[in-house]
Amino acid sequence: MAWMEKDSLLLQSTFAKTPEERINLLLRISSIEENQNVDSALYYADEAYKFALEIKNIELQTRSLVSICRIQSTQNNFIACVTNAEKAIALAKSTGQIREEAIAKGILAIVYAETGNIDKSAAYYFEALKLSEETGDKKETGLILGNIGADFMLQGNYEKAFEYLNKSLEIAQQISDKQGIAQNFNNIAGVYMEGLKNYPKALEYFKKAEIVNREINDRYQTGVNLINIGAIYNQMDQPDSALQCYQQAMNLFVEINHPLRKADCLLHLSKFYLSTDVNQSRKYALEAFEIGQFHRALHIILEASSLLDQLFLSKGDTSNAYYYSNLKHNVRDSLYMLQNQKAMFKLEFQYNQEKVERERKHIQLRNWIIYGFVLFGLVTSLVIVSLINSSQRIKMKNTRLEKDQIESKLRYKNKELTTNLMALLKKNEMLEEISERLIRIEKEGDKRDAREAVSLLNKELKQNIDNKIWKEFSSRFHETNHALYDKLLQQFPQLSQSELKLCAYLRLNMSTKEISDLTGQRMESIDVARYRLRKKLGISNSDSNLFTFLTQI
Repeated sequence: MAWMEKDSLLLQSTFAKTPEERINLLLRISSIEENQNVDSALYYADEAYKFALEIKNIELQTRSLVSICRIQSTQNNFIACVTNAEKAIALAKSTGQIREEAIAKGILAIVYAETGNIDKSAAYYFEALKLSEETGDKKETGLILGNIGADFMLQGNYEKAFEYLNKSLEIAQQISDKQGIAQNFNNIAGVYMEGLKNYPKALEYFKKAEIVNREINDRYQTGVNLINIGAIYNQMDQPDSALQCYQQAMNLFVEINHPLRKADCLLHLSKFYLSTDVNQSRKYALEAFEIGQFHRALHIILEASSLLDQLFLSKGDTSNAYYYSNLKHNVRDSLYMLQNQKAMFKLEFQYNQEKVERERKHIQLRNWIIYGFVLFGLVTSLVIVSLINSSQRIKMKNTRLEKDQIESKLRYKNKELTTNLMALLKKNEMLEEISERLIRIEKEGDKRDAREAVSLLNKELKQNIDNKIWKEFSSRFHETNHALYDKLLQQFPQLSQSELKLCAYLRLNMSTKEISDLTGQRMESIDVARYRLRKKLGISNSDSNLFTFLTQI
């Protein structure tokens, strides 16, 4: 029995090992309760959703929301149902739960059909149908096709109703979905009974539905089938068969403890005995009336009051007849008010949906305008950036050209410097030769004063040669390599002027002999100076070449 399964699942949920297991058990309990107690079903679905939120499991949140909105649709709580269905659709899309998205859209289709928005209902039905076909979920596909068929039946389009109900039935038979088969037999019977008034055909399909429901032990649906079969037997003037069906149905609803359906059977039995056994009819009507009062089921109270009014009046009991007549009118007024409230609720729902749609379109238009401005800004920015890049490329090109020109001039000046240096070397060689001749004259001379004069002349000449050479060389070198002196003094401020001169010669990759020839110093002295220079530059203990080191500064 359903209550035993529910208790078992509740116990399992209490000792569930993981939150996910507990949520799944709560959803199963909610599913069981949907046919028994919708308030209880909603409670367990809400609990499942709360736990899913706590553990941040979006897939279970989606499943819970689908259960919640399905229950709310049966309660006619359309606004909350639509809100939760749309939330479920958004979550389903984010996680790729196509099946849940299809179910939620199918529920929205039912809601819009209930509120009279046929166009929107059809749109959601066919969106749901497309999704369920994409996933290959034949059961859900068959269910949606069956719902579409039922909607066509309510609209009076029986041809279309048969088309979709038969498609749904075919799928249910392919996958051996007994529940789906029974539901489609029942709906097809409803089309024959309510729409076409073809009672033999309706009886045929209701009996088919009853057989399948008995096979799957669905006693609730079996009871519903029996009530419908009994009603058709009444229409076909077969009272004994009708009575048998009503009694069987009532026994089933007593077994599964479904009082409202039991009251329906009692009302059918009261009507059955209305013209043949007044006392029996009154007995059944009073029992149905008590159930209706206990459960506040206005439609049962109304029908029972109407029967009791007739029964007491036929017996001449005007007092009780008046009581039930007065009660009947009061309940009818209440039902009328409820119907008006429902109608108002539907209108309010439609108004709110239209308002939401207008706001959505307004927001969409505003977003398009914003996107337009953003796009315009991006295009403008790209154009500006492109112009800036183009300008920068031109500047870089000009800078490269200027650099090439500077390097060309520098190469020319280096070449000129080298040429001047060679000229100075040649000149120095010539002056050296003159100096040597003067020395010989000095040695060969007889008078002391002449020798002294020649010696003095020789010294002055050599000093003059050295200074001129260095002055000319330093000027040319500094012109082309001025950064070298600055960097050397910045990194090695302890360098002397003579060491800076030596760095200049070495920077031109001059050998010790060439430096000796140029400066007139002995080669041994230049080697010592080179060694000291290496120490000051911090490369005395390395294999670094002085020329290489100086070119890298």
